[in-house]
This record gives sequence, C-alpha cells and structure tokens, in this order.
Amino acid sequence: MSQNQNVVSKTKIIQQTVLLVFWVLLLAIEIACSQLAWETVGEIESGFLGFLICLNVVPFVIYFFQSKVARKIAVGLALLLAALIIPRQLLLRYRWHLLQQEASNLIKYAKENKSRTGAYPRDLTAYHFLYPNLKPHITYSAFKSLRCHTTANGDIVADKIATIPDFGISLFIETPTTPHLYTASGGYTEMIDDWWYYPD
Repeated sequence: MSQNQNVVSKTKIIQQTVLLVFWVLLLAIEIACSQLAWETVGEIESGFLGFLICLNVVPFVIYFFQSKVARKIAVGLALLLAALIIPRQLLLRYRWHLLQQEASNLIKYAKENKSRTGAYPRDLTAYHFLYPNLKPHITYSAFKSLRCHTTANGDIVADKIATIPDFGISLFIETPTTPHLYTASGGYTEMIDDWWYYPD
C-alpha cells in the first residue's frame, strides 16, 4: 500500500467517524425533541416523532452501500428527518419558556392583588402581559374551591361546606387540547402552587 493510499484511507476513516458522531448527535437531539413534544403538543405527536426517529435506520443502512450517490442520499434523508423533528420542537420549547415566564408573572400578580384587596382578580383586564402575542395561549379564572383533605388511607376528599378563594391558569403551547393547568390551592392534588398537565 502506497503512502498516498494510506493517507486517503485515513482521511476516509476520519470523515466516516465525524459523520457517525454527527449522526449520533442528531439522533440524541431528535430523541430529546420527541420527549419534549410530549409536553408541547401531546402524547400522540410525541409518539409519531418517535416513529420518525426510528426511520433513521433507513439512511443509516443506505449509507453503507459503496456508492457515493447512495451515501449522499443517506445523509440527505438523515438531515430531512432532523429538519422535520428538531426546529419546530425548539421553537415550541422557546414558546413554552415565554409562557412559563408569563404564567409566573400572572401568579405573582394574582397573589399580590389578593394581599392588597383580599380577593384574587376576577379577570385580567388590569394585568399587563409581558408577551401580548401569547395572550390567546393563557386562560385565567377566579373561583371558589372546595377545601380538600387526605384521609388516613390516602384518599383525597373534598369538604362539603368549606370553600376557599382560588384562581386557575390554563396555558397551552401548541394546541388547546394539551393544557398545562395550575390552581393556587392545588385543587384535588393537595399540592399548593403546583402545575399539572393533560397530554391529550
């Protein structure tokens, strides 16, 4: 084997190693985005993204054909799958971050209003949104909740007489059918200031 062939062989090995590392990195990001999709768009689409991730086997197999055209097609397919999964989820994660900031600010506003006036605000007419374009993604309501307690055997029971002032926030990232929910009293969860989520 000549020195030129040795250099070409080493270069090819380095290129394939870099490509493999890049591919593994893309897969890791796609998997993280699929898990993120459970929170941003719900369990059905998250499962679909998981299916798309599994399709990465196809370009991986194609890549090992000796043809340069096949390798280019394989890389193109891998990049296409990544483009279908990653950018949208990163944008939705950013929206979720902004909604979390807005919700945190809204909770602070409602609690400060209760400290000043003795009641949570009835609506958000006096509230100034940090991100007005996200207003359609947030619903607020003031209401009275039944006071709940946990029995000795772990059941959560609502008191029939005692009610407490409460407020709730519902926010969604992409679709209204996958809301993230909050109540100041914790509702039936008995976890004060806790969020819960309905994935679809």
